[in-house]
Amino acid sequence: GGLRGDDPEITLTAFVSIALTEAKQARISCIGFIETVIFNKTAEYLKRALETPGRRPYTVAIASYALALLGKDQNYNPTQSLLRAAAPGGSHWPDTKNTLFTLEGTGYALLALVKLGRMAEAAAPFKWLNSQRRRGGGFGSTQSTMVVLQALSEYLIHKPPPADLILDVDVKMRGRREIRYHFNPENSYAARSSRLPAGLDLEVEARGNGQGILEVVTYYNQLHEVDEKMPCKDFELKVNIEESSEKPPADVEKSYQITIKVRALGPRDVRMVVLDVSLPTGFTPENSDLEM
Repeated sequence: GGLRGDDPEITLTAFVSIALTEAKQARISCIGFIETVIFNKTAEYLKRALETPGRRPYTVAIASYALALLGKDQNYNPTQSLLRAAAPGGSHWPDTKNTLFTLEGTGYALLALVKLGRMAEAAAPFKWLNSQRRRGGGFGSTQSTMVVLQALSEYLIHKPPPADLILDVDVKMRGRREIRYHFNPENSYAARSSRLPAGLDLEVEARGNGQGILEVVTYYNQLHEVDEKMPCKDFELKVNIEESSEKPPADVEKSYQITIKVRALGPRDVRMVVLDVSLPTGFTPENSDLEM
């Protein structure tokens, strides 16, 4: 996540503190009597860090949540530092280097505001994060998605839909049967979806009491423009095949060792790469060491 970049010591300290505190709340703590000393030293360190102006918004957000989790016993409220680091309007905590860090940092900020009981200020980042949801319900990387979903869940736990929520939504398209959705407090969290043809005007009518999120996704196929003569500039790939020096089993004629080296060349970080290795007919992989 956003641990890399500016203030790595502060963000890592906050991250570990959050993990230990949440583990303690879940009754999986295993550090015994020294945990109070650790938390007190951590709180003092994070307090001093937030007192320094101009900190990276991600740093302020994750440190604020760590302090909020440590509780009122630390006699420190990070709300003002947290709100000063936000974008105008308090909707999100921007990171100039990576939009995923913006999502993750805003998730930590929302968690901090909810934990501190600042539900009025929490409404803006809650709305902003919902607007950043991607197709399929994710928020970019696994790390940012987990933090954002935790933050949205905590907000809704502390501020659930009104008990009198009644919302009817009609989706209309010319020449097609009308689609109607009915929402109430019992099913308000369940997502609804319909597949509609493209190229027709869409009319949506909502009646009743409540709020919701409408997402329209258009699917299309496009051939990727690739010059067959142009070499791949994103990765450097080296493959080396040598006959193994080890004596092969009795039922094996020869064995070979394949060494594959891959290195990313692009300017952006590569978070996940899938390497598909196929073998010619007649060869089988030696995977006994993987089955141990």
